[in-house]
Order: sequence, then structure tokens, then C-alpha cells
Amino acid sequence: MICNEKQYKITKSWRDKFLAAFKKHPKPTSKIEQASKDALRSQYDELREQVVEYEELKSGCINSFEIEKLSELPKILIKARIVRGLTQAQLAAKLKMKPQQIQRYEAEEYYGANLERLEQIAKVLEIRFDIVALLK
Repeated sequence: MICNEKQYKITKSWRDKFLAAFKKHPKPTSKIEQASKDALRSQYDELREQVVEYEELKSGCINSFEIEKLSELPKILIKARIVRGLTQAQLAAKLKMKPQQIQRYEAEEYYGANLERLEQIAKVLEIRFDIVALLK
């Protein structure tokens, strides 16, 4: 997942490189060559999807997310920050934290953050949760 403009630029560059390599790749004449071409295409598709997702988030046109597991919350926090048009440094300032801490949190998908911190971040990002807990 792309979390910031630097990652966005790098991912776009790699996406373009994979597309160029895919286009230059000769018509496969063996299973190995076909597998190689398929791998290039797969990597290109993955990078393209990440770029599209980031651009859609940056446009601000997404205003809701659905998750099925609590473990998906960290990605929602990152996506919400992007939708709100905040950089990691701006979010950190609103939380009276160092930007490096938000960078670490996002790099680790908030693994080290406690519930109170996650709630603070959600509040700053103006996230409203509609939660339904279903027992099986």
C-alpha cells in the first residue's frame, strides 16, 4: 500500500519500468519465457493497482470503508489520512507527535499502537464507526 507521495513517485516509476520490460519481452517460445513474461505482467498489475488506489484516495472521492476484521483497521487509518489530504507530518502535528512516529506506525500498520492511540488518530481523522458485532 502506498502511504505517501515519495512512495507514490517510486511506485509509479517501477510500474512504468515493469510495463516497458513487459512490452520489450519477446513473444514467449518456452514455458520459462512465458512464466517470465507472466511475472512481469503480474508485478506491473500489482503496482498499477496500488497507484490507482492512491490516486483515488488522494482525489477525496472515497468517503467510506468496510472492514470485516479489526485487523483491517490500520489500513483504514492510513487511507483516511490520505483521503483527508493530510501528510504524515501534518497528522503527527495534530496529534502532538513527531512525524517519524506516524511514519513508523504506518510502516508497521500500527502494530505498536495501543487502542487509545488508535482512537485518537481516528478522532483527528474524523472517522465515525458504525460497528456491528455478530456472534457465530
